[in-house]
Amino acid sequence: SYQDLYTTRTRPPPDRVTEPVFGVITLLMVVFGAPANIVSFLYFMKKSGSNASTTVYRFMNIVDLYICFLLIPIGLNYFNQHRKETPYLFNVHILCNIWSISWN
Repeated sequence: SYQDLYTTRTRPPPDRVTEPVFGVITLLMVVFGAPANIVSFLYFMKKSGSNASTTVYRFMNIVDLYICFLLIPIGLNYFNQHRKETPYLFNVHILCNIWSISWN
């Protein structure tokens, strides 16, 4: 299982300064990226006409919004990398399954 592979023996020692900084940057990208993509998607939904470029922009907004939501667990796990046990989001079996399905 994933939890067996993710042990302190296989991962390098965490950096206590840069990882929380990466977590803040990642969560800021979500905080600003998700609303921007929602507003942009709504703009292109209200735009009259349905040409190819409008459809592509709508699809790009949906994909980018999906990526923003996938960044949430990554950003949260940056804050507990200094712990010796498995990061808290990977301790929950259901979240592990959702995570693997989301990225495949």
